[in-house]
Amino acid sequence: MLAERAHHEAVVQLNTAGRAVFKENVYLQKALAYHLQEADALQKNSEKLQETQTFLLHQKEINDLLVKEKIMQLTQQRSQIQILQKKVVSLETALSCMTREFETEVLKLQQQAMVHNQEGQFEIYNLQYLLQMKDREMNRVKKLAKNILDERTEVEKFFLDALHQVKQQILLSRKHYKQVAQTAFNFKMREACARRTEYPKIRTFDGREHSTNSVDQDLMEAEKWKYGHSSRPSVPDYVVLDNGETKEFGDESKLQDQTFITQQVPISDSPSELIISKTQKGSQESDMGTY
Repeated sequence: MLAERAHHEAVVQLNTAGRAVFKENVYLQKALAYHLQEADALQKNSEKLQETQTFLLHQKEINDLLVKEKIMQLTQQRSQIQILQKKVVSLETALSCMTREFETEVLKLQQQAMVHNQEGQFEIYNLQYLLQMKDREMNRVKKLAKNILDERTEVEKFFLDALHQVKQQILLSRKHYKQVAQTAFNFKMREACARRTEYPKIRTFDGREHSTNSVDQDLMEAEKWKYGHSSRPSVPDYVVLDNGETKEFGDESKLQDQTFITQQVPISDSPSELIISKTQKGSQESDMGTY
């Protein structure tokens, strides 16, 4: 504050010329400060411009490189375009040739198909005619087969009836043999009781399993002897009919119509020895109960 006051007093004491010089000096100081500020701003602007110039130069170099690269790519693309155009021309020529060949081949195939179609139709006509002939022949064969089956059915019925009759005769023969054997055994037992002959060996007639002297053993031995010495085939256990059904004969088909002769029981041919009265039958039962 004192300095300003002293400066103000000094200015008041100056004359007109000094005042003018002082004012000029103040003006020049202000102008100098302004020019210094302008110089600083220009310096900063210059630095910015230099940086911009450097960046632009760098961008220019990059753009030059890109332009050169694009020019090279364009040159390569032009050469490739020329090569591809040549290939397109060659492919168009080949395609036109293939098209003509394909059309020619299609025409040939159509002609061949027409020929094969005509041949196939002719063959179909012949096959249809042959099929009709075969159908007629098959119908005749079916009629003949039906007649043969009918005749076969009648023959099989006759055979089954005859076989059943034979089995019945076999059963009757075996039953008759057992009756004759039992009658002979009882007769010998009565003779032995009367002390006119020796006692025969004990026999069983009811088919016991553990019997050592049974009439069923005679039947089994006779059956073995027949199958061992006979050349005739055995009677089957069943017969297949025309309708596919199977008719079984059972165990009766194994029976044989055979006259059995054993060493234990001699059988006499005289009818007087085979005829037994009712009173003798009663005595036989009593004798069997005793033994």
